[in-house]
Amino acid sequence: MSNDNSTLYEILQFRKLVQLINKELKTKKIYDCEYMLINHSVEDIIHVLEDSSDSYNLIKDDVLGNGIKFSDCLERYFILVKRYYETLFIKGGDQDKVADKYFKKISEPVKRNGDYIYYNKSNMGMIMSDVQKTLSLMKEAVQVFYKVYNNKMLIAELSTKDIDNSDYLEFQIKENELLHLLGVTAGQLRDNPDFQKLTGNKKMNSIQILEWILKDTEGNNDLLQYSEDFIQKILNSNNYDIVNRQFSPEVSSQLLNYHKIKSKSETFMKYGPLEKISLVVKLQDNATLSKNSKSNTAMITKIDVFKKYPWAYFGSVQQPDNKYIETLQIDSSNHKKELFRYSRPAIVKGIETINESGSVDGGRLFSLEEQFDLFVDAYTSFGDVMDFTDLISYFQQLVDSYDPDISYGKSRI
Repeated sequence: MSNDNSTLYEILQFRKLVQLINKELKTKKIYDCEYMLINHSVEDIIHVLEDSSDSYNLIKDDVLGNGIKFSDCLERYFILVKRYYETLFIKGGDQDKVADKYFKKISEPVKRNGDYIYYNKSNMGMIMSDVQKTLSLMKEAVQVFYKVYNNKMLIAELSTKDIDNSDYLEFQIKENELLHLLGVTAGQLRDNPDFQKLTGNKKMNSIQILEWILKDTEGNNDLLQYSEDFIQKILNSNNYDIVNRQFSPEVSSQLLNYHKIKSKSETFMKYGPLEKISLVVKLQDNATLSKNSKSNTAMITKIDVFKKYPWAYFGSVQQPDNKYIETLQIDSSNHKKELFRYSRPAIVKGIETINESGSVDGGRLFSLEEQFDLFVDAYTSFGDVMDFTDLISYFQQLVDSYDPDISYGKSRI
C-alpha cells in the first residue's frame, strides 16, 4: 500500500472511531463531540469522554498507523475543529466598533410605497472571502438545527416564587422558521429582482430558499466528522457559487444581509439554541418583541458574541392554538427596557426534549448556580423595569430551605 493509500486508510479508520464514539454518546443522550466544542473547551470534551464513553476509554491508548495514540490524535482533531469554528465566528467581539458595525447592519430595509429599498451592493461591507465564511457559518448553524432540534419539542419548566409549583411552556423550532432565525427574510428576498433573475423562481418558500443558498456547499452533511485533511479542505474551499453570483456585475443590489446572517448564525449556535438557561418573559399590554413581530413571549439569555450587545432574545408566539418561534434578536438591555416594563420574569429551571412520537427524549436541569448567575445578571440589567418580586422570593426560599451554598446571594439580591 502506498503512503497516500495508507494515509487515506488511517483517515477513514480514525473517522470510523470518532463516529463510533459519537454514536455511543447519542444513545446516552449526550451530544456529539463536534457540537459540544461550539461552547466548550477541548479539555471539557475529553473529560466528558473519560466519564461517559466506554468506547473512548477502551481505545484511547491504542496506537494508530501513524504511531500516535488515539487519544492524542483525537485531541489534535478537536483542536482543529475548535479552530475551524473560530475562523468562522466574529472576530474582535469585545470591541465596540466591531459590535456597532454588525448591530447597525442587522436591521431590515424599510419599505417605500410598498416596495423595499434595497441595499446597494457597494454597501455590503465584506470581501468575498468573508462572505464565503459567513455562508460556512450559516451551514454550521443549519447542521446544528438538524442534528439537535429538528422534530423535537422542548418543554421548559419555569420557576417562580412558589418553588413547589411550576408552569410549562412549549418551544419547537421548525424547518420553515429556520431561514428567518438565521437572518434572511423570505418575502424580502423573493421580491428582489436580482434574486428572481438568478433563481428563475418567484414563489420559493423559506425551506427552498435556504436550500438554494446552501446548495453549492461541497462535502458531506457531517462536515466535522471528517479527518483533519478534510477540515483543511473545507477551510480552503472556494466553491460557493452564490458568492461569485453576489459579486457579479449582473447583480445590482445586496441579495443577503451577510452581517445579519453571521451574527444570528453565531448566536443560534452559541445559544444552544435552547440549552442555555434563560429567563422567560411574557410581554405586557399586548406588546410584541419588535414592531414587525407577533412574539408576545421572549426567552432572554446572555450570549458571548458582542460584549456591548450581550443579550439574546428568542421571540415566541405563545397562544393556546398557535405556538411558534418567530425571531432571534441581539441587543443591549437599554434598547429593550421599555418593552419589558412591568413584566414578571420566570427562570427556566429545566428543559425536557419531547420527540415527534410524544415521548421524553432527554433533558436537563439547570443547576442553582446557573440559575442564580443569570438572575444576578438580569437583575443588574433589567431590575429598574422588570418586576423581579417572584424570582427574589424564589431564590430567598432556596437560600432558606434548600441549599446553604448559595446563601451568599442574599447580599447580592
